Amino acid sequence: MTQILVASPILPGKQEAMRRVMQELLVSRHEEYEASCRRLSITGTHVWFIQAVQGEIIFLSLDAEHLEQILPRFSASDRPFDRWLKRQVQECTGVHLLQPPLRLVYELLFEWRDMTLKGERNASDSN
Repeated sequence: MTQILVASPILPGKQEAMRRVMQELLVSRHEEYEASCRRLSITGTHVWFIQAVQGEIIFLSLDAEHLEQILPRFSASDRPFDRWLKRQVQECTGVHLLQPPLRLVYELLFEWRDMTLKGERNASDSN
């Protein structure tokens, strides 16, 4: 399993529109979103909004086995939900996902996990 974090500024005046899109993904379009993620082999997502001096930034974290395949497959998808989501992303961030991107290279520079905490949690769970 691999993970990638993508960040993009939200265009001025589009913060509420982006929040509405996220709400739709959680409620009215949740099943379509889950189906799209499964089709793309995405196993987890997290989305954060960060308020910075320059404006709001959206951070998207994706978990998947083959991250290098997700963006090209999503960009090339002609499924109605995927087309809708790509339009929403472009309108709110300016990021154009309607065309297949250039090949992206992912390079993990550093990772650390406290493995002792996992062991301590498992030991305390048995008490």
